[in-house]
Amino acid sequence: MLSASIGKLEQLNGKANQALEILKRTDAKIGFGTDLLGAMHSYQSREFGLRPVVLSAIDILCSATSVNAELLMQSDQLGCIKAGALADLLVVDGDPLTDISVFERHEQTLCLIMKGGKVFKNELY
Repeated sequence: MLSASIGKLEQLNGKANQALEILKRTDAKIGFGTDLLGAMHSYQSREFGLRPVVLSAIDILCSATSVNAELLMQSDQLGCIKAGALADLLVVDGDPLTDISVFERHEQTLCLIMKGGKVFKNELY
């Protein structure tokens, strides 16, 4: 039973990569996010580790920020750093452009978390 489930997941993963390749080739806007809830919620950041097979780190970061904002028609509030924006910011220990997995290992790499301009975590000092 378990091996059958793993086989289905591996097949699905291959299809997901094919879909990403098609989207990239056609210059489609690719958002970022999962619908994992409950006990699976902690696995959401693994998406960062799956996408580099097809997408560059900058494409993945844009998908998670400015592209999502554009798809939600909230580019003036989300996915940007400017006066009047919602000020959701993350500071990581590492360079996500060379190692996107810093977001997968968020327990160890997130140094600062701001949401709505309020600091929720600060390990910079």
